[in-house]
Amino acid sequence: LLEGAIVGSQKSQMVVVSDADFVINQQQGQQVQPDNVNFMVNAIDFLSDDTGLVELRTKGIAFRPLDELEDGTRTMLKYLNFLLPILLIIIYGIFRMQKNKITSIKRMQNDYV
Repeated sequence: LLEGAIVGSQKSQMVVVSDADFVINQQQGQQVQPDNVNFMVNAIDFLSDDTGLVELRTKGIAFRPLDELEDGTRTMLKYLNFLLPILLIIIYGIFRMQKNKITSIKRMQNDYV
């Protein structure tokens, strides 16, 4: 990795790798090593952009699994997730039925124009 005024007075950046097979670790037919692929991606980001993408990429991803729930809580959530949408649809249907009934009664009256 070279950085600075290499030739002339303009700022330049260069990444030198001795062999192009470093991406596959000279293991044809086997799985590619992720460290070498990450190195290549970071080198491309470094050469193409100076906005700090390399620093963002090097930050690790934390694995934060959900906490285990008690059996009673799991059962309650399971039935709530199953029954609540059904109940909401039934309530909405009853509301629409009552609204349509009231509208129909109003239309049947003599003074409706």
